Amino acid sequence: MQNIGWSELMKNSNLTAEHGNGGNRIATATQTLQQTAHQFVKVLNERARLLANSAQFDTALYDAAAIRAIFSWSGFGYLCTGDVYCQQGRYAAAISIYDQGFEEVS
Repeated sequence: MQNIGWSELMKNSNLTAEHGNGGNRIATATQTLQQTAHQFVKVLNERARLLANSAQFDTALYDAAAIRAIFSWSGFGYLCTGDVYCQQGRYAAAISIYDQGFEEVS
């Protein structure tokens, strides 16, 4: 079975051939996927924050890792991870993940 990257699913499709209104429908479906993924990531971020506030750090870090997997092109998951590390008092780890995020998105 092939591993599917979330970022690949979120890319706009190259529409080279249209049949009827197929091109518009594909574009609309892709936009809906992007909006749904964005909302999902927002909820994961909120849950990670709440989990970290409850000292459930491993689960919070799992959610942060999911954000990085879904939005690999964004720094959002790295920020979430760093925030959890800060709540744990792991400031060196937070700085490291912030730096890693900066490298990934720049």
